[in-house]
Amino acid sequence: MAYKFDKIKSFNRLPGRPGRGYEVGVFAQPIVDLNDSDKKHYEILSRFETSFDDPDATERIFNDLEQSNEIIDHDIDMLRRAHLILSFLATKLPPNKLPFFSVNLSPKTLSSQTFTVALKAILRDEPHVGPNLVAEITERFDFDDPA
Repeated sequence: MAYKFDKIKSFNRLPGRPGRGYEVGVFAQPIVDLNDSDKKHYEILSRFETSFDDPDATERIFNDLEQSNEIIDHDIDMLRRAHLILSFLATKLPPNKLPFFSVNLSPKTLSSQTFTVALKAILRDEPHVGPNLVAEITERFDFDDPA
């Protein structure tokens, strides 16, 4: 997949759900080795910008995404952003300098056919980037209702 990076205007934005009161920003948080202060890899994260004051907004939004199955689209969007960043960096860096990016994925996403198709497309289009993508499996547990 040949990206036209100069055409990307809102690289760090996901569509979000303005009708539900939030938008999504995409951030790469460095993971640093405390022994030598080297950045070992980056975790691709969603940050929600809400139109309402709610200290638990992030958890509420993720629960809503899980319950509505929209988490699959969200996770795939995040994976594609990580892929896009790595593809861009691969045009600028030697292969041995390409960083690792981890993406949080819901178990619901991992078991979906849509995710399988998206992952296969990424690995087919940019096989040299695939080894630098790391999946972190999220686990959501309702402590109020452990059943």
